[in-house]
Amino acid sequence: MRIVSSSPRMTKALASALAKELTRRPLGLPYATVVALQGPLGAGKTAFAQSFARAMGVRRNLPSPTFVFVRRYPLRRRSEASPLRRGRYRNLFHVDAYRVRNASKRTLAPLGLIDDMRDPANLFLIEWAERLKRVLPPRTIRATFRHARRAHERIIVFGK
Repeated sequence: MRIVSSSPRMTKALASALAKELTRRPLGLPYATVVALQGPLGAGKTAFAQSFARAMGVRRNLPSPTFVFVRRYPLRRRSEASPLRRGRYRNLFHVDAYRVRNASKRTLAPLGLIDDMRDPANLFLIEWAERLKRVLPPRTIRATFRHARRAHERIIVFGK
C-alpha cells in the first residue's frame, strides 16, 4: 500500500490509525509484533513513532533513543470497553538503529532485545529498521518513508 502524506499531521494520523488497528486485532503471533520504519533522515519516521506511541497510551514525550538505542514504555492495562483496548500489549519498545552496524542475533542478545522480541505481549517500533533486517521476525510490518517532490509531502509505503 502506497500513501502520499501531504503534511506531518496526516503522517501522525496514519500512525495513530495503525496503532488503533493493532490494538483491535488479536495478538496471534508466537513472538512480538514489530513495526519497522525505514527511510532517510527527515522523512517522517520520528513523527510517526511519536504519534504511534501516544495512540498506544504513552503519555511521556518520546525522545529519539539514538544514544541509548532502545527505550521501553510499559503500556497501561485498560478495560475491554476502552476504545483502544491497550491491555493486549504490555510493553512498547522504541528502537533507533541509526548507529547500528552489522546487527545480528548474537550481537543483540546481551541487550536482552532478542528475548524481548520472543514475547508476544511486546510491541516493537524500530526506526532505521533496515539496519536490523537480519533479526526481524518474518511477519514484520514494514513502512518505508521517502521524500516526495513537494517539500512538505512524504511517500509512505507499507509492505515488503
